[in-house]
This record gives sequence, structure tokens and C-alpha cells, in this order.
Amino acid sequence: MTPLASQAKSGRERAAPAPALSLGLTLVELMVAIAVALILLAGVLQLFVSNKKAYRVQEGASLLNENFRYAVSQLEYSIRMAGHWGGAKESAIRVRDEVALQNDCALSPAFKNISGVPQDIAFGVEGFDGSAKPPLNCIPESHYFSGTDVLLVRYASAVRECLAVTRTEETACVAGKPELAEQRMLRAAASYGADLFVGKDFGRLYGPNGTSNSPDIMPVDASADRDLVGNYKVNFEVYFVRRCNTPILTSDKDSEKPCSGERSDIPTLSRLVLRGDRLTLEDLVSGVEQFQVTYGVDDDQDRTPNRFMNASAVRTGDANGPLWPKVTATRLSLVMRNNEKDTTHTEGTTVYRLYGGEDGTAFQFKPESPDAALYHRRAFSISVQSRNTLRNIR
Repeated sequence: MTPLASQAKSGRERAAPAPALSLGLTLVELMVAIAVALILLAGVLQLFVSNKKAYRVQEGASLLNENFRYAVSQLEYSIRMAGHWGGAKESAIRVRDEVALQNDCALSPAFKNISGVPQDIAFGVEGFDGSAKPPLNCIPESHYFSGTDVLLVRYASAVRECLAVTRTEETACVAGKPELAEQRMLRAAASYGADLFVGKDFGRLYGPNGTSNSPDIMPVDASADRDLVGNYKVNFEVYFVRRCNTPILTSDKDSEKPCSGERSDIPTLSRLVLRGDRLTLEDLVSGVEQFQVTYGVDDDQDRTPNRFMNASAVRTGDANGPLWPKVTATRLSLVMRNNEKDTTHTEGTTVYRLYGGEDGTAFQFKPESPDAALYHRRAFSISVQSRNTLRNIR
């Protein structure tokens, strides 16, 4: 190779561009970036969780009013219907022995009056004061929220059943409804009074020429005004507070299962309702932590309560017996609790003053559970007139 060619080749080699430098992150830089990203992600998650919890607490608090309105709507209807016996006065109703229930709450039986007041049927409104154990044996002890009152109501439904043009059609209608076979029914006629009987005995209400097949069953005259005669389902309801809101009791075996652990500890306003020949439990509103009931007694028959008393005082009554026939109003006090805990809420030593107690005007309630201060609460009170008791006042 000539010196000139060698020199040219060496110049080309020197003119070749240098390779590009490799750009990237060091391990330290990567770790710092990850740490910053985790801190930001944690902040976002914390904000999301806090907002979600605040929303749930606020939603639960807004439900307090709604739950109270629903609970009162159920109680109001029952109390206003209490003592409705198809237009017949309580003193004109005969109760057959066959209407006893499988579990009548030891009321001997659920529809019979044994208090000494001159009437065969039990009172439309009746109650029991709260205690450490349930005042009625149809309420399982493991489910009863101690210290809460129990309210009983009895009445005939507003809807007439199987009222046809002829007796044959009417009897066939009842026979064609199996659900009425064990149902406690009321046959009421303004000119004859009323009888409380079991649906399967309906055919015994009628005989030749309108006479009765049994001396214990009310006869219905052929000329009786059909508008004044009615067949009604009989309702018997027991309101009380359960310690939990699950499960729904469907049998005697289920009723023995305790309210503990996975079964939830949310106190719930519930009721036992008559279905055929037995009482079935229905849960109404969760979050009812206290339930107090007082009864307005009308002493001078002016249709206005002169005094409010607790159930024990009404039951004790006076020289003439219990004062239930004089109860013209029922006053309800409830403490509603949010079902969601709020760790930022500290209720402290709040004491709720409710209607109740020995004189019916003062009952103090202070939540005692370990985490009681973490729940939002609100107390409500309302008075409900007993319309059918007012009608019976002479």
C-alpha cells in the first residue's frame, strides 16, 4: 500500500462518529420513583376509603327518619285498627274455645279475656313493660332486646271475605280457599253481634231457614241486611325489639337459634303475626334500639286521655279491673340507631329521655354497649289514637 493510500484510510477511521451513550435509570432512582408512586397511591386510596365511609355514614343517618316513618306507619295502622270487630261491640263477641293457637304467648288463650272485665274477647290494645327477660313466652329469650316494651294488638281486618249473594255460594267460597281453613275468623252482624271461630267451621254458621247448626254459633237471619254482615280475618300482632336482624324465624326450631356471631347484632323492631293457627315472625325496621309504650287512659269518657300510664299500671287498674277498655291513645317512643359505625363520632354520656317509666312520662335510656358511642342516634315520639276504642265509649 502506498503511503498516500495508507494516509487516506487513517483519515477515514479518525472521521468515524463516536457511538451514542446509553441513557436510563439507576437502581436508586427507580426505588425513589416507586416510593413516591406508592405514597401518592396510598393517599388516593385513603381519600377514596374515607369518602366511601363518610357516604355510608351519611346515608345511614339520613335513613333514620325514613326508618322511623316506616316503623310508625306499621304501628299506626295496627293501633288504629285495634278493637275493630266488624261493627260489633266487644261485649257482644263470643269467642269459641277452638280458636286457641299453638303458641298463644301464654295469654290463655290469645283471644280470650281472663281479666275479670265483663267481655269474652281480649282487649284490642294491650302491652307489657320491658324487663330483663321477655314478658311473653312466644318471644325467644335469646332474641329479646332486654328493657324494651312489648305491644299487642287484636283486630278484624278491614276486608270482608267471601260475602256472596246466597249462603250456599258463601259457604262454597270459604271451602274453596284452603288458606282460610285454619285462619281465625270473625263473623259479625249488627243485629246479632259476632262470633270468633276457625275458618274450617264456617259451614256450621248456617242451618235450615237461617238457624244455627250449633248453639254456640251465631245464627244469621235470612232477612238480615247483607251490608251489615261480614266475614273477616282476625289479626293478632305482637310488636317487640329483637337483638338481631337475621335470620327470619320460620319454625320453632329456628326460634331457638341465638342472635350472635354471624347472625348480626343490629337491634330490629319485629312483630309476631297470626298466620293460620300460629304466630310467624316478621322483621320490620333495623336499628331500633329502644321501644317504649305508654297508654292514654280516658277517665271521664270525653274521648281525650286524662293521663298516660305504663302497661303495668294499666293492667293493675282500679277496683273495676284493668283500664285497657279506657285506653284511647297510645304514645310511642323509639331510639333509632345508625347501622354504620362512625369512628369520628363520640356520643359521650348522652342520655335519651323518653315517654315511659312508672308514671308514663319519664324513661331514661343510655346505650351501654362497648362501642355504643360510635353510632349516630335519634329519639322520636308520637301519639296514636285508638279509633275503635273511641267508638265504644258511650
